[in-house]
Amino acid sequence: MANINVTQIVPINVTAGANAVNYMPTSSAICPILSLTCISSQGNGDVKLTPYRAADVSIGATTGSGGRLRISCDARGAITSVEIASAGSGYPNGPIPVTIEDAYGTGGVISCTASGGVISAVSVTSAGVNYTGCVTLDISDFIEGVTYDYMPKYIEQTSGSGTLKLFGNRLSYRPFQVF
Repeated sequence: MANINVTQIVPINVTAGANAVNYMPTSSAICPILSLTCISSQGNGDVKLTPYRAADVSIGATTGSGGRLRISCDARGAITSVEIASAGSGYPNGPIPVTIEDAYGTGGVISCTASGGVISAVSVTSAGVNYTGCVTLDISDFIEGVTYDYMPKYIEQTSGSGTLKLFGNRLSYRPFQVF
């Protein structure tokens, strides 16, 4: 009888020092967050946004958990830097294997070391090509009421003293479903 295109709103509050918002759709989710709408932006500072299609960087230790690495890339998709987004705990001291999974990226190699049970050092050994990494935005880049076409995997504020409130928009029904 009618076409339905309903949007389900997922609130996201990004505050400095808070843990990353980790949005991974479950198998029961109809679709991931498709865009972000700014509802409030105050102060200044950096927000790191990792797109949903970004490379997955997995720490492959047999013990330890909670460690997460974040890569940044240039326009060619070469890995320009890697940083520790979360040091985790319980890792064995010494080199830790890292796997970079990306549908298009090739040739990238990251070195990772743990000390005292936490990830303590990371570096880019080989930049590779065609990878997708995080995007750094300033809080002031977001304008209240504007919708941005980002499909996020992680969002976190890494510096500054402001707050940013976003709505993640996703379709709760398939668009143009006819009854």
